Amino acid sequence: MPLRLVYLLTAMLLAGPGAAQAAISICFNQELNDAAAHPVAVELLKAVAKRAPELELRLVPLPWARCLREAALGEHDGVLAASHTPERAAGLVFPLRADGQVDETRRMFALGYWLLRMPGSELSWDGQRFLGLGKAAPPLGAQRGYSIAEFARQHGAVVDEGSPTAEAMMRKLALGRLSGVLVSQAHAHDLSRDPQWAGKLENAGPALLRKSYFLVYSKRFSKSHPAQAEQLWALLAQERESAAFKRLYRSQLGDALP
Repeated sequence: MPLRLVYLLTAMLLAGPGAAQAAISICFNQELNDAAAHPVAVELLKAVAKRAPELELRLVPLPWARCLREAALGEHDGVLAASHTPERAAGLVFPLRADGQVDETRRMFALGYWLLRMPGSELSWDGQRFLGLGKAAPPLGAQRGYSIAEFARQHGAVVDEGSPTAEAMMRKLALGRLSGVLVSQAHAHDLSRDPQWAGKLENAGPALLRKSYFLVYSKRFSKSHPAQAEQLWALLAQERESAAFKRLYRSQLGDALP
C-alpha cells in the first residue's frame, strides 16, 4: 500500500465519526516508517486520538530537519516528539510552566542518548567529557537535525551532522570516517539486535543525557487554537502514565547497549 494512502487511512481512523473541524497537521520523523522502527510517539498520539475523537489528527512523515523547518513556518500545526532547544523554541511552542521554563509534566516521554564506538577504539565518555578524540581523530557522528550534536559540541567534540539517515551515519562509522556515533536509546536498542551490528559496537560510557520529548506547535496554531493545544498536551500526559503505554515503551525501547 503506498505510503500516502497508509497515512490518509490513518488520519481517517484517527478522526473518527463526526469530526467537525479542519485536520490538525502533525509532522514527524519519517524514519519511524521503517519496518524496524519503534514508533512509540505515533502510537501514543493514536491512543490520545481515541480519547478525543472530536479532534482530527493528520500525521505527515517527513525528513526530520524539514519537519522542524516547515512547522516553524506554519506549514504544519505541530511536530511530534521534539526535544527542547533554544533554536527550536524560537520558532515553535513548547508547553511551559508559569515561570517560563519547559513543563516536563506535559512531555510525551523521555529517552537517553548514548555514544557507541567500534571495538578497540579509545573513544569514551566519562559523564563529563569526551576522551580519545585527538586532533587527527575523525569527528563524532549525529543525524542531521538531532539536538544531541549541539550537546556534544558544548563538551568539546567535533560533530559531523551530514548524515540524513541512521543508515548513512553507520556506513561512515564502518568506513572509519567517524570515531563514534551519538544515538538515541531507541537506535542503540535496535543496533544491539541488528545482525549487521550485534556484537560489533560498544557503549563508550554512561548515557550522555536523558531528554524529554514533546508535542510542539507552530506559533500560528498555538495562537489560533489554544484550547485544542492545551487539550492535547493534557491528554498526552495522562496517556503517558497509562499501564498500556508503559508496557509498549518497555517492549519497544528496552535498555540501551549494556
